Amino acid sequence: MNERATKGQKDGHERRESAAVAVFGSGSAPAGHSLLDEAERLGRKLAEAGFVLVCGGYGGVMEAASRGASQAGGQVVGVTMDLFAPRLAPNRWLTREQRVTDFFPRLQALTAADAYVVLRGGIGTLTEATLAWSLLQTGQLAPRPFVFVGQDWQRLFDAFRDTTFITERDLGLATVVDRVEEAVAFLRAELAPTP
Repeated sequence: MNERATKGQKDGHERRESAAVAVFGSGSAPAGHSLLDEAERLGRKLAEAGFVLVCGGYGGVMEAASRGASQAGGQVVGVTMDLFAPRLAPNRWLTREQRVTDFFPRLQALTAADAYVVLRGGIGTLTEATLAWSLLQTGQLAPRPFVFVGQDWQRLFDAFRDTTFITERDLGLATVVDRVEEAVAFLRAELAPTP
């Protein structure tokens, strides 16, 4: 994820070949849920744009996004954990499994990606997203695209604005879009792989 060759800069973001995009979202979305179609479409669009997809490597959104990327000929890295073995098996769409011991090295591996896309999820999704956000906010990570997909996130950001001490500067570290196509267009503009 941090092994890509730098190819110049655009608006403070490095342009890289095969930039890695971490996708966060529900591991327990039920079969047939529209979120899974959205995740599969995201994975396919990321692969078509030349990005490497990085995810938690298991089911739900992770599997759907992995399937979309893999079927489009893309690379898919799943960051799995000893903690879940043998209870959970990695999804079959991964092109590479990166096995770590538990949540802490997993979060470190996921946040090493060049950009993040957040779909709907639960506590795990919120953990991943808010850790990435905090690392960006404190400068422990260099600036990078951080995209939330869906108006549900906009409502949550509005609640943050109204009920917390999160500043406008910190809210500005993230971008909220309506659709996965907008997320991928944003990433292409920020981190487009170069020929």
